[in-house]
Amino acid sequence: MDNVTFSVGGDVLDIRGDLSNRCMNKRILNIAAARRLDRTEYETIRPMLKLNGVGAPGYLSGWFLLQGGEKAYIFVTDKDKAVYVPTNEGYALFLTPDDPDGFLNALRQG
Repeated sequence: MDNVTFSVGGDVLDIRGDLSNRCMNKRILNIAAARRLDRTEYETIRPMLKLNGVGAPGYLSGWFLLQGGEKAYIFVTDKDKAVYVPTNEGYALFLTPDDPDGFLNALRQG
């Protein structure tokens, strides 16, 4: 997970990961609904089923189904830093950036 980075620049969110890289235009993100999760909320939507990725203790990466059935592209190492970002394309991003509040602020700038 040390090699996974999330960067926001202009209209782009760039995810450089262990298994895959994804560069997405911010217009597909529902930034108004993006939020940091507390532990209670994390547990209500937590990843339940790995579709394609890595699921190890303390590290989830790839495509998963969340508890409510929503599909999510995930890079999670720390439940206390979890950020949930829905998209307009039928899935959500579920990430743990080093600075969750700074990441959300960067998404909202534009």
